Amino acid sequence: MKGWIEFEESWADKLLKPDIQHGEWWSVDSDVLCGDDEQLHFPSDLFTKEQVFDMFADHVTRDDIELEKKWGARMSAPGYLDSTTWALFDTEEEAKEHLMEYFADDA
Repeated sequence: MKGWIEFEESWADKLLKPDIQHGEWWSVDSDVLCGDDEQLHFPSDLFTKEQVFDMFADHVTRDDIELEKKWGARMSAPGYLDSTTWALFDTEEEAKEHLMEYFADDA
């Protein structure tokens, strides 16, 4: 597997770019929404708990929405709305490994 620098460079001329951020995230269990074991994550600097609740009010309670402080990783098209969903990790290294594992072949 490529190292992180090579991975980042391989995306230099592509629309999607690696996006890793540390912060607080609202997390919602998506098994409540679509029956899988994943979670959906929303940056708390862009969304309030109430906004997240309003998006899923027919399917969740406010108690189903948790605030977590973690590293978020996704692929994103800067300047556009295109992006993958956020995945959360305890360390920056885990976030990088996730992107390399899932997107290395796409570069």
